[in-house]
Parts: sequence; structure tokens; C-alpha cells
Amino acid sequence: VREITQRKKNEEKLIALATTDPLTGIPNRRHYLSQSQEQVKIAARYKKPFCLMMLDLDHFKQINDTYGHDVGDQVLKEVANCLHRSLRDTDIIGRIGGEEFAVSMPETDMAIAKTVADRLKDDLCAVKIEVFDQQLQFTASFGISKLTSQSDSVEMLLKKADEALYQAKN
Repeated sequence: VREITQRKKNEEKLIALATTDPLTGIPNRRHYLSQSQEQVKIAARYKKPFCLMMLDLDHFKQINDTYGHDVGDQVLKEVANCLHRSLRDTDIIGRIGGEEFAVSMPETDMAIAKTVADRLKDDLCAVKIEVFDQQLQFTASFGISKLTSQSDSVEMLLKKADEALYQAKN
């Protein structure tokens, strides 16, 4: 008989390190893509609605340049917290890159996804971070794509959402 409790704890730590964004505590890009692809397959197989939303913080570089990276990190953490508070447990959240986040929404059509994006936009605008005796607020731009065929992949949905996101930014 051998005690493997510590070994199991170490394995759990390694899995968390490999799948979680260390700053925000949400799934990293690789883990997000893996989780989302499974949901895309299910949605395509059963012909269920599925939407993917991307959001990108507006003028994030300016926040970092003006207030420093510590404040930028705090903004990213607040975005992750806001996503957790505002979305369903069944939605999949991921940090895709620097200030880009993605949300996969199973059982969600485009009309509902737009409503969710509007609510998230309002929720993010309501977040205030205290910096040098000032209230820092920030905004985000959103892009949404929907599953249209059984051959769609998460990468394809991300590309479509990214195109919509940059149209929104412009």
C-alpha cells in the first residue's frame, strides 16, 4: 500500500497550470478551444443553436501606458469576474489573448447572444477601478458568430466573431 495523496494534488496543480490563465483564473486559449469544440460538435449533431462571442477591451494599451501594467492586470481580472457574474454556468469563458476574451454559448441563438452582449457591455461599463483617487472605467467591443453548418469549427466561429468584432471597433 502506498500513499498517493500528494501525487494526486501535484497532478491537479499541473492540470490547472496547463489549462488556466494564471492572471484571470479562467480557461486559457487551448483549454477554451478544447471545451468549446466539444460543445460545437454536440450542437451540430443535434441541430441546436450555438453562438460564440468575442470581446476586446477598447483602448487597453492606453490604460497600460497611462496607469501601468498593474492597473491593466486589475482591469483584466475585473473583466473575468464580470463574465463569471453575468453569464450562465453552461457558457464557456476563455482568455484568448492579451485583452481578448471569448464566450461560447450553447443553446443560444443570435437574438439571445446579442442581448447577452448588450447586458455584458452595460455590466462592464458599470465596473469602476480606484486608481490614484480616480474612478477608472473601461469599455469593450463585441463580435458574435453563430453555428451555421455541421462542418463549422470553433476556429471558424472565432474567425467570424473576430471579423464582426473589428467591424464593431471601426
